[in-house]
Amino acid sequence: TPLQNNNRYVNNPYWTAYQYEAGDKRDRMLASAILRYDFTDWLYLQGRVGTDWYTSRRRNLVPYGTGGRNERYTELSELEIRQRETNAEFILGMNKTLNDIGISAFLGGNQMRRSFEQIGLEGERFQVPYFHSITNFSSDNLTPIFGQAEVGINSLFGSAEVSYKNLVFLTFTGRKDWFSTLDQQSNSVFYPSAGMSFVFSDAIELPSWFAFGKMRAAWSQVGGAPLNAYRTNLTYNVVGSHQGAILGSANRNEVPNKNLKPLLVTEFEIGFDLRFLKNRIGLDVSYYNRKTTDDILSATVSESTGFGSAAVNVGEMSNKGIELLLTGSPVVSAFKWDISFNVARNTNEVLKLVDGLDVIESDRSRTNRAFIHNRVGYPYSSIAGRQQKMINGQFVYNSDGFPVAEDSIVLLGTGVAPITGGISNEFGYKNFNLSFLLGFQQGGKIHSGTNTLFYSNGLHKGTLPGRENGLTFTGMNTDGIQQEFNVPQDQLEDYYFDFAARSSGNMVYSTDYIKLRSLVFGYSLPSKLIENTPFSSVNLSFVARNLWLIYSDIENIDPESTYNNGNSQGLEYAGVPQSRTFGFNLKVKF
Repeated sequence: TPLQNNNRYVNNPYWTAYQYEAGDKRDRMLASAILRYDFTDWLYLQGRVGTDWYTSRRRNLVPYGTGGRNERYTELSELEIRQRETNAEFILGMNKTLNDIGISAFLGGNQMRRSFEQIGLEGERFQVPYFHSITNFSSDNLTPIFGQAEVGINSLFGSAEVSYKNLVFLTFTGRKDWFSTLDQQSNSVFYPSAGMSFVFSDAIELPSWFAFGKMRAAWSQVGGAPLNAYRTNLTYNVVGSHQGAILGSANRNEVPNKNLKPLLVTEFEIGFDLRFLKNRIGLDVSYYNRKTTDDILSATVSESTGFGSAAVNVGEMSNKGIELLLTGSPVVSAFKWDISFNVARNTNEVLKLVDGLDVIESDRSRTNRAFIHNRVGYPYSSIAGRQQKMINGQFVYNSDGFPVAEDSIVLLGTGVAPITGGISNEFGYKNFNLSFLLGFQQGGKIHSGTNTLFYSNGLHKGTLPGRENGLTFTGMNTDGIQQEFNVPQDQLEDYYFDFAARSSGNMVYSTDYIKLRSLVFGYSLPSKLIENTPFSSVNLSFVARNLWLIYSDIENIDPESTYNNGNSQGLEYAGVPQSRTFGFNLKVKF
């Protein structure tokens, strides 16, 4: 039965685990075909067709007896979803060498089509308790579910690479896309690129310990658009009838924008690749400067409009950063050890938004106390909220000892960590191999809705002080004078609610972490055992992922918790840890 407490919306976790249903059975088919004709030894024509098709059968149940539901008020939906993506492509290409000059080029086109359809029934209020069937609803409480969408992209593209003595390489590309999800007057974008690389270790004489050296530089543009259908037009649903009149409703919670246009990313990159001591040590470093214009995101709008958000093109955003990869082979013998370390630092800034706006709210916490803002002059996906007021480095409290929040909303950090990286180790001895990967990030922030609820309901260990005799502490009053405050025991619940909910900055945490991402231990069968079989190699491995959160700056939740993987990072609510998985992998080669 449901958990009995003072919150009628809370269920016993065993009830939730064993009574709720969220089933998904999927049949999937992947297929592709390639046909190539060589006109000469250097000129060819190639065609390719591929499809990815699946059918998903879904059943979702909120069972009879769920807390917060009136008597027989429950929900059950039975859905079938069909989705297909088909790509058809042609390429006319050439590969030709003229003395010391090599030429590789191609022209091509691609047509992508994606279709989606869902059909099913959803019911409310079972007629017979605990009989969880779609047939156990009256016709008045059954709602048909139907949805469909079709999107497509048409593309033309080309590339040409010219090399000289395999020392200098020049590459040029161009592509134009037409997106069906945008208005025909502004649904296309052309984006070129140019790059150069120079293998200077083959051009000049270097010391024997300097094994390889290459410099590279590139300038490129990339265009794109979201594949959400019908964002430029307002569509409607039929939702029933009243006294013979047909009733309809808007089909989207987002204000349509007919003027949406493709985004464009312009980037310049320079770097080098160096290897030393017969390739036992390697260093790859890159610097990039990337500018995004007309990025498409959903901005929160007033609910008085009848919508929750609006699709807009955001003016301009800058990303600059350095990426470094260091590789090494400390031990090369019967026992082998390879190690690699990579780290990246990105500096982000919103340069321009929509004309007349300096800030766009793209999301808000489900506690309604923290927000994701994109502000001109600040990092993308910044967390905004009210911080507890401070005077001379001390918190300010009212005469009753309750925290005083700042009047204005301030930025509390970015939801996207600027520093990320990892360390990979691979060991080998005879037929055994062992590898593991560590991952880390630094500099990001997150507003924890989970800890906000814990504080507000007395479930956080931080709410233990004061439960016996009330809370006594020292701080600043609103006149800036230091004094002692006393909060009686019977007012602690309201005090901790103010501390966590009204001053949302107290619930913003660092998302710095170090994790053991994966571990693989494998064994390859000796060649003598399989020499009389059709197999060329057989390897059996034990694979484990998300094994250990070694270090974290946040309590009670995983630092990577989020309920949005789009343009609104930095919010969390009732997040659960990532799944820890164990398995075996058998790899056979013929």
